[in-house]
Amino acid sequence: MLQGVQISRSSRRGCWLVIEPHYDDACFSYAGTMVAQRTTFDSLCILTIFSRSAYIVAGYASFVNERSVTKTVSTLRKAEGMRFAAAMAAETETCDLPEVLLRGYTATSAEPRVEDRLECRSRIQEAVRTMLARRPIGRLSFPLGAANHMDHKIVGDALLDLVADISAFLRQSEVLAYRESPYAFDDPLSVARRVSYVERKWPLILTPISQDTTDVMEQKLRLMGVFTSQLTDELSKIEAVDRQGMGDRPTCRELAWRVTGR
Repeated sequence: MLQGVQISRSSRRGCWLVIEPHYDDACFSYAGTMVAQRTTFDSLCILTIFSRSAYIVAGYASFVNERSVTKTVSTLRKAEGMRFAAAMAAETETCDLPEVLLRGYTATSAEPRVEDRLECRSRIQEAVRTMLARRPIGRLSFPLGAANHMDHKIVGDALLDLVADISAFLRQSEVLAYRESPYAFDDPLSVARRVSYVERKWPLILTPISQDTTDVMEQKLRLMGVFTSQLTDELSKIEAVDRQGMGDRPTCRELAWRVTGR
């Protein structure tokens, strides 16, 4: 157990499935909510989509296509993800997909090839369908897809396609799309644009909800410290996104949207 992070178990509402594009995304964007509401569910499972990565704090190496480098960095990032999961008393699953930049695109690419994007979506949906069939899911949380990264959009789009297709699941379980940090700091308007786009494209309604994470913010910061390979100025950006108001003890909130059918 990570020092200073208190997670207890309960048995009330089945499994809470949290989906993240990379090993750090659920922590950076959603750890406050996860800590505050973990005991509402009898189990927590974190599904990491792009678990093969070559990204570290110094950025993408010019030789990211060398398998040895990718394997080394992926191993490091997985170890960090496992530490976070252990602190959260969470199970883990992966899709074992390479992130977009490892698929041959550059950081400035607007779109991957259509066939590759569709392959990613198909594999993500297959993995989630398998998990939904395997156990009762009380809550499904996934990234909204507002980040300026194609891999985040692919994950968000795949899940929105899926939940729109299985309307019965929307009626039986809680579905939430969470705001991604630190990207909400880099481009605050991206969230509003994404919400508007989603409601135009899919037969879904997004209702904003916020989780007061003031009392667990220090725990979130400790959890974020697990991801030493990723932290540069992200810590201050995420704090800026979460913290609201002024004074010695400003309110901290994480934002998500409840997803329901029209």
